Amino acid sequence: MITIFLGILFFVTKVQLPDIIIKTMESVSVMLGPISMIIMGMLIGNMSFKQVFAYKRIYIVTFLKMIVCPFIILLLLKYGGMASLLSDGKVILLISLLATITPSASAVTQMAQIYGKNEEYASVINAITTIVCIITMPIMVWMYQM
Repeated sequence: MITIFLGILFFVTKVQLPDIIIKTMESVSVMLGPISMIIMGMLIGNMSFKQVFAYKRIYIVTFLKMIVCPFIILLLLKYGGMASLLSDGKVILLISLLATITPSASAVTQMAQIYGKNEEYASVINAITTIVCIITMPIMVWMYQM
């Protein structure tokens, strides 16, 4: 919360941070994705293939996260009339749709691991939604652009 507040404050006041801090933050941000995938891979690597699909709720979570919620958002964005409010409204709404149809965050897996809260289940959700995203994301974008 503190960093979000500081980020908004810096944005509004147009404060420029020193170049060394900016370069450091850029380096860290480039590594976040790969580190998340390594951690998720290590957790799933310790599980058997049968164990991955043994979670009963994984199917409903994936269905809701990757199909139902994005489809509702798709309908709202496409037929809500918001695209006409700005000159680039359709592109801005497409970006919002892309944020909705992405897989579950890898950070959730890391937080579950840090706090000892079923990190295996969190990593399975992340992996399954990532796999399903390969199919659902192009379909949702295509439906939006039709």
